[in-house]
Amino acid sequence: MKKLLIVPLILTLILASLIASLYAISQTRYSTPLGNYLLNNSAINRLINGHVHVEKFTFNAPFHLSLEGVQYQSNQDLTPAQQDNETEGLYIPKVELWLNQGLYQDGKWLVDSLLIDSLSLQELSPSFDWQERISIHQIALNNFDLSTDSIVARGINIQIKEPLWQNETQLIPFGNIQLSAAQLYYQGEALDNLLVDANYKKKDSTIFGASFEWRGADISGQAEQYDHGWSLINVTLNKLDLNDRETIESLAKDWNPVLSKVSHINSLDILNSHFSIGEFQATSLDASMENIALYSEPSDLQQHWLWRQKDSYLSFNAESVNILDQQFVSPIAKLQLTPHNITVTELDSDYLQGRVQMSGHITPTSTQLNWLRASGVKLTESPQETLALLSRFIDTQDAISIKQLDILRSQVIQIERPPFWQLSGVNISGSNLELKRNQTLGLWNGEIELSANSLSFDDVIATQAVINSHASDGTWELERLFVPLEHGYLDASGFWQLGSLSRPWQLVAHGDGLPLSMINKLTNLPIQFEGLMEFEVSAMGLSGNQEMLAHSLDGTLQANTRDADFTYSKPNGYGSAQIQTQVIPFSLNSLEVHSDRGRMTVTKGKLESPDMTGVIQGDIDLVVAEEGELTLTTELECQQLVVDLLKGSVTSHHHCP
Repeated sequence: MKKLLIVPLILTLILASLIASLYAISQTRYSTPLGNYLLNNSAINRLINGHVHVEKFTFNAPFHLSLEGVQYQSNQDLTPAQQDNETEGLYIPKVELWLNQGLYQDGKWLVDSLLIDSLSLQELSPSFDWQERISIHQIALNNFDLSTDSIVARGINIQIKEPLWQNETQLIPFGNIQLSAAQLYYQGEALDNLLVDANYKKKDSTIFGASFEWRGADISGQAEQYDHGWSLINVTLNKLDLNDRETIESLAKDWNPVLSKVSHINSLDILNSHFSIGEFQATSLDASMENIALYSEPSDLQQHWLWRQKDSYLSFNAESVNILDQQFVSPIAKLQLTPHNITVTELDSDYLQGRVQMSGHITPTSTQLNWLRASGVKLTESPQETLALLSRFIDTQDAISIKQLDILRSQVIQIERPPFWQLSGVNISGSNLELKRNQTLGLWNGEIELSANSLSFDDVIATQAVINSHASDGTWELERLFVPLEHGYLDASGFWQLGSLSRPWQLVAHGDGLPLSMINKLTNLPIQFEGLMEFEVSAMGLSGNQEMLAHSLDGTLQANTRDADFTYSKPNGYGSAQIQTQVIPFSLNSLEVHSDRGRMTVTKGKLESPDMTGVIQGDIDLVVAEEGELTLTTELECQQLVVDLLKGSVTSHHHCP
């Protein structure tokens, strides 16, 4: 068995049996033969379980001993044949020994310094029982090469003051350690130009300084050991590039024995680095972290570690950051982390061709922003994904408030799936806004004004739309909604008491020039409507739940049309595959809908045209809406059409001879 510090054990024998003789004849040609003769007697061979041969002894009075060409051959666990074949053993080119002037005290030989030069090992197997006979103040290894299953290193220089091994499994002794290595491989990863200055103890160890190059990055810092693990201090990572997920996962697994012992970051700076980890990518990232607690449990590490910080600080800026497929260009952020709270002191970034800024507090269940500003934002590519991401975040929050909201010259375009819609030139100004309370969205408090230079929903096109609204303690009032249309306008006002259990509401609206084609998008009817509609509605009710609404809806709706027609398609005769299309102009005057506590009646809905007469009528009880009836009956030449507007069916009757 090759033992890293078998030399001190050999030196114990040398000191016990040779020191007097060597002192007398050290300057003669007999020092080396005499030393080897005494070292290789049977008693010593049995004690060290092997053979020792030294090519040259030199004793420099009064306390310096040099050994050159020290070769140790172990007999442990080897058959005689194997012993004969294993000729190399452990070879140490040079050993320097400086004795203490006290020489021997309390049953131990006193060694001030032991220097081992140009040693190469293929395994580490510590030997510690020699400490019962030798006390060494300092051990040093120069030009040390090591090759094991997990560590390969060359050019190691290490110095350990007051070394102490406590058991057979301890590879690195306790003590003040200074280490340098031209290159060290750990789990296949190269650490170049490694420097370490540390005080290694059973507990409360300290790394005064460490630096190395890894994957082209310069890494340096300090660390302290506590009961909960190691804390990183003044650590700097410069030009680190990690952009392969499989590599990162492999590194996390291979380096877990080291990383798992780090439980705290006192201070860490990341400079000019690039990362790509799962759904997070960062380019030219500069980041600073202070007082960050780390948790070994996977669930905590992935989901909750942010909310468990006591008083932590995090800031960063980057050329770009991409998270959850949302790209932020030139982001700057300063965050303060306390238990279950993130204080965003500053967040400023270019986003979606515009700029976003915010400040406030975020908890796992609430968002309280001091201000939120966005200008020139254009949500035109994959808006559904971005809006769905925002919706999922809002769903996690019980409460949302914004003291000052300003959105300028922004745009949303949704053309991924019908119905297509867009808002352009959007401006929003709000103050003291409470937008969600008790998991209910709405305007609970504050004032807000919205405007859009242009907007469209399917075939409805509008310009210069304006909304003014305010709320106080859950009473939300819509002062005015005004939307100029291509052939008319839409105007509405109302209120909604969100703070009441029954949530009473009222709406008054008037519209002119609304396209009838909207009905085609909202229903699945076998007939298609075209033209324009004018309506006026006044309604009120309770919206605490569906049952309340069904029992409380009161109001009236009056509507009429102009330049209207409907298109009806049917097979052209019995067994024909051809489709016959009929376009029938009509006008609808004074359609009235009355609702009394959820019981709705449709009356006076007369359709008139030179070639047709018709009527819309029906009754719907919202409590049992599925049993309601709403029909459009038309009389054409030799034909009657009965359209069930609720079920979407058409019945045709021919009554000409």
